[in-house]
Amino acid sequence: ALKAKGAMTLRLNTNGLCNLHHQRDIVPELQGSIDAVSVALNTADPRQYHELMTPECSGREALDAVAQFVQRCVAAGLKVECTAVERPGVDLDAVRALAESLKASFRSR
Repeated sequence: ALKAKGAMTLRLNTNGLCNLHHQRDIVPELQGSIDAVSVALNTADPRQYHELMTPECSGREALDAVAQFVQRCVAAGLKVECTAVERPGVDLDAVRALAESLKASFRSR
């Protein structure tokens, strides 16, 4: 709707748990509506992910769901950037490696 009204670029900012939350793949609904997705990945460690993001499921299940969401968005042709907040104990190199393995770009913030 916004694209039809002349919006130049639309980006979704998310924690990447969309598909898990909705219990279905929502990526096809994003195609044509947005151009880019920014995913707060924040860590590559499942235990730390659970501590930082407090998902309703295990850190492993959540991190796997985020990775699958990123892969689906990339496969759908969306520009995907994963981000992580620079903080003590977070291995930004590992987060970058995970993002790049999913074919997404990475930015620390």
